[in-house]
Amino acid sequence: MIKRLIFNDIKNHKLLSVSTVLFMTASTMLFSLAAMLFATLSGSVDKLMETAACPDFLQMHSGDIEFEKIDEFAKNNPSVDDYQVSGFLNIDNNIIYLGDTNLSDSTQDNGLCVQNEQFDFLIDMENNIPRVSEGEVYVPACYKSMYDINVFDTMKIADEELRIAGFIRDSQMSSMMASSKRFLVNKADYDRIKKIGSEEYLIEFLLTENMDTNLFSTEYSNALPYTNGPQITKPLIKLMNVLTDGIMIFIILLTGVVVLLISLLCIKFITSISVEKDKPEAGMLKAIGVSDRNIRFLYFAKYILLSVVGSVLGIIGAFVIRNPLSIKLQESYGATNNYSVSIIIAVIVSAVVEIIILLFINKVIKSIDKMSALEALFSVKSGKKEKGQQVIIAIVIAICVGMTLLTENLSSTLASPDFVTYMGIGDAKIRMDIRGQKDIIGVTNEQIEKLKSDTNVDKFAPLKTVSRTVTTNDNEEVNLLIETGEHGIFPVKYSEGAYPDEEGEIALSALLATELSLNVNDTINIDGLYKVCGIYSDITNGGKTAKVKSFYGDKQSDDNVIWSVIYVSLKDETDVNKWIEKYNTTGVETININDYVNGTYGQTIAQIEKAKYVAFLVASIIIAVVVLLFIRLLIEKRRYKISLKKALGFNDSSLIKSYIANGILPVITGVISGVLVGTVLGEKICAIALMSFGATGFKFSIQPVSVTLISGLLLLISISSVYVATLEIKNIKAYECCIKND
Repeated sequence: MIKRLIFNDIKNHKLLSVSTVLFMTASTMLFSLAAMLFATLSGSVDKLMETAACPDFLQMHSGDIEFEKIDEFAKNNPSVDDYQVSGFLNIDNNIIYLGDTNLSDSTQDNGLCVQNEQFDFLIDMENNIPRVSEGEVYVPACYKSMYDINVFDTMKIADEELRIAGFIRDSQMSSMMASSKRFLVNKADYDRIKKIGSEEYLIEFLLTENMDTNLFSTEYSNALPYTNGPQITKPLIKLMNVLTDGIMIFIILLTGVVVLLISLLCIKFITSISVEKDKPEAGMLKAIGVSDRNIRFLYFAKYILLSVVGSVLGIIGAFVIRNPLSIKLQESYGATNNYSVSIIIAVIVSAVVEIIILLFINKVIKSIDKMSALEALFSVKSGKKEKGQQVIIAIVIAICVGMTLLTENLSSTLASPDFVTYMGIGDAKIRMDIRGQKDIIGVTNEQIEKLKSDTNVDKFAPLKTVSRTVTTNDNEEVNLLIETGEHGIFPVKYSEGAYPDEEGEIALSALLATELSLNVNDTINIDGLYKVCGIYSDITNGGKTAKVKSFYGDKQSDDNVIWSVIYVSLKDETDVNKWIEKYNTTGVETININDYVNGTYGQTIAQIEKAKYVAFLVASIIIAVVVLLFIRLLIEKRRYKISLKKALGFNDSSLIKSYIANGILPVITGVISGVLVGTVLGEKICAIALMSFGATGFKFSIQPVSVTLISGLLLLISISSVYVATLEIKNIKAYECCIKND
């Protein structure tokens, strides 16, 4: 009997039931999708790092090296499980060709290496450790689609030609946020081509379990002089790998939260309407002695059935959408083969979402308990519900427009030239990188002399990065990457204070200041006390960097310079591309800052672009469904009045126009509110998220044309939905008022 009552109720309220299932499906699908993508990403990265035996600590070094000293340090340090020193042959991008494409525009340091023997293996697309034959090369997997190359194509390095035998995944350098890329070759080819490039060394360590990598970094720097290059730790490697695709997953999760809130709002209203319509039946059941608990169960059982349907459809939808979204992810990091785990995760997440919705519904249904049998049988309807419908339409549209504009504004901000200010870079136009060379200072000074005599140069600022041991307030020693030079020429944006302009001043990145618990005017010990003069954004190098003008007594010790960067701005009439091309021939990587940002974060920006279109599609569907649903419900509730008006001579056209006018007010209100939500509130949400990566004082770079276009399209969809919904008036007959009085 209960089953028959449930199915009859669903049959009699098709629109309400279908709408409820639709909202349940959308909420389940987005949360399940975000959970599965994150599990896939995390699992793929973990599996790649495990299969490749990723090092816990890595020091890149260019220059002379004594293997005996490293061996002695490793043997005498109880924290070291294993170590190795592998070569990285840095090649000038100008002489590298993949197929027909020259890599002169690449922002990456591209180089050759041979397969390691102990750990840090380069893995092929089948998760095997490839052994390369002479004359062959394995290319980074991320370059496959980027340069449209395939197996059996050729790679040229000057006059050398190698056949592409396959593609590799690199646990350290798969992400475009890593500044280097390794090509795997045979030892004989490596030795033969060595004369063309400059060799660096990767000094790598596997550490004992639970060893603090920051502590080990300090021990290494104090014991060994081989620090002419960046230090990288395993947590930083994983962060770079996860961050690229993690932003897209974050946006999907944020969309899921928004959709769930909308679903709860709409389902509450739908349930209230259903309870309102069924009051006479509920009153009859109360009158014959059926308990409130049993009446609630009859209602709740229906929603349990609907939630099961919504959950199943949501899981199916999540699996369908997951495949195209995870293709790039699996190409970079490999498949996890955890299909059964994905199913379990999807089921658990969907169950949690549906339980939240059902608990919310149960709270609404409890209103039946407060009614007496007499009130339920002879209830008086008020106009408050209709006003509530208009408020819900406005709120839903505002949330959807805001969600879409948030992703659009984030995408345009990451792609804008101003984004460099969150990378610890000022307003320069050109960046010259000098790293991976034996005589970094000599090359830097040579470039400075050229720039001084170049009449096309407006201004330039050479900045040298060194590694220094810092004593914290807790008397702990940590290594910092400190950039020295004139920071006032191309200043970055400071959330507090200003750039270091005098000896004895130091500026800290936001994450570093937080980690060291330092504020402006505090002091820090680096062979002497330095006063913190400013805090700035920097999402590079793990977000932990510092800037000084010079050290006390100019104790810079040029031998320990890890790399140099020269920022340049040119005079307006200069042809920037020709200027860059001219300086690229000197062996120094010279690149437009915009290209540098795109090369570093291009993959992330591309993922946000995908999420932007997903957000717009979801918003469009939700707006169309909600507007159609609630306008139709409004018309259904006024069916008797509309029929009576038709009997009195009103035509369809005039009635439709009056309902369109009523529907357009909440639509316009919702769109205007959504623009404010997406720009003002959205900026604050993104600022909070990016703060965890080291970006402070985040501001949207808004494109007015894009914002206007998106808002206009969603407004058009909303008005069109109002119009389509009001066409139901044509199906109402004039004689209905004579046979039915609702």
